[in-house]
Amino acid sequence: MLTREARPDDFARLRPMLLDMGFVEDEAALEARFPGFCAAPDSLLLVAEGEDGALLGYA
Repeated sequence: MLTREARPDDFARLRPMLLDMGFVEDEAALEARFPGFCAAPDSLLLVAEGEDGALLGYA
């Protein structure tokens, strides 16, 4: 397993996990903001990626 910083192109694979948390009210707004989350200098969004490239989780 590899842990790395999230990239904007991870959104499609992270979307189901984010929605599973149950607090997303506006999916379009979340998708629009996601690249900013990945680039924010004052925070860190990590993903866990399996050997096959599947995203397993995020923090």
